[in-house]
Amino acid sequence: MSKKEGANFLTKDLAAVIYENNVNGKLFVNSHGSELMTSLLVVVPKKMVDKFKEMYVDILVNHKAADYDNWGKRTLANITAKN
Repeated sequence: MSKKEGANFLTKDLAAVIYENNVNGKLFVNSHGSELMTSLLVVVPKKMVDKFKEMYVDILVNHKAADYDNWGKRTLANITAKN
């Protein structure tokens, strides 16, 4: 998809892009029936790709640290519910 197509990435349904380009569905974690993870598509402007590549691991680590307590609570609730 290109800017010339007049696409607004905030409102564009990315599913159409995935299907038009015949992207293998096995690349997405939610196609494997996971209850704990989901796939996420990130749209990054071409000018920002290098910066995104430098930062995305830090973004994930910071998110994990911020969500760790909630993850523990959810996991304990799931274990308790299954017993």
